[in-house]
Amino acid sequence: MKTNAKDMISVVATHPGNVLKSELQARGITQKDFAKTLGMPAPNLNEIVKGKRNVTKDIAIKLEGALGIPFQTWMNLQARYYYVSKRRQELSEEDAVAVERERKLDLIVNIKALYAFYDIKDTRASVRLKALDGRIIGMDELRELETRTVGFFKRSDKLRVDERNMRTWLWLAHSEVSRAKNAGVYTAAKGKLAAARIAEMANNETLSIEKIQEALWQNGIIYKHVPKLEAAPIDAYSTKVGKHPAIVVTYRYNDMDKLAFDVLHEIGHILNHLSDKESFISVERDYSQQSAVEREADAFAQNMLIDPAVWKTMISVGTRALSPYVVVRTLASEARKHGISPSIAVARYKHDTRCYKIPGYRSPKIV
Repeated sequence: MKTNAKDMISVVATHPGNVLKSELQARGITQKDFAKTLGMPAPNLNEIVKGKRNVTKDIAIKLEGALGIPFQTWMNLQARYYYVSKRRQELSEEDAVAVERERKLDLIVNIKALYAFYDIKDTRASVRLKALDGRIIGMDELRELETRTVGFFKRSDKLRVDERNMRTWLWLAHSEVSRAKNAGVYTAAKGKLAAARIAEMANNETLSIEKIQEALWQNGIIYKHVPKLEAAPIDAYSTKVGKHPAIVVTYRYNDMDKLAFDVLHEIGHILNHLSDKESFISVERDYSQQSAVEREADAFAQNMLIDPAVWKTMISVGTRALSPYVVVRTLASEARKHGISPSIAVARYKHDTRCYKIPGYRSPKIV
């Protein structure tokens, strides 16, 4: 983190009286005798030694004559003491204002999470906020984001949601995509190409974060990751920055198939719903309460991973048995015949039937 030169001040402001005291002690001269040498009252000299009285030009000339220490040295010491004292006073006042600003900001967003994300560790509030100001969008922009983000607080009653952390995640997400380098030129055709490439890699189990980012970037879509925050069950977010759509994800689960689905879900929004005035945020929730556009985005992701005609064929064979365990084994076998990942096919079946406890065929871990 860059530090402003004006903030690099001494921890202790050294008064020239401290230097004078050390000199007198080193030379074995009492303050009473030295006061007589200078022709000044002893109490006045004592106030200089204690830092309660400044060294003036007249006194600096006398000190030079009595001790041999140059006039300019004393004046420099006095000037430095004045500067450091003044700066420390100003910084103290600045920090008091910054602490109050942090307190108010923390009522709206999780300030500690923001500092942790950007690795801001300075002990002074004013420096912390200056570092943060250079990285995040403004408060007015945050309010605008909340207004235009569809489904921002839409969720199942089963989930505990901290709106402050939700807002923090959204702020980080948009700040990151706003600062991202431009991807390639985006068109709807390129969006479909990116989706097809990601689905293909997911099914042949070669997908990785780097490959997702590359597939999106080459086709004009920005990709970013923001870590999960407590009680902020966000899976993914899609928005638009200038001419570029952007996807931001959270790796809430170490599950590559789920990540592929979430990214494809957001591509579905980008292709079918996204505009300059709207953004979409996917929050884990009771699927029966989803809106039409969320169901459409889900359908897009499902159909990209498994062609509807192929799924119809697979499910007609797989569901001939009564036991869900036999069905899952049959589906996995049929999936391989059609070039579909068994874990993706089984996850689709579990989702459709709500039989989530059937063991086996786990998704690959996120690479």
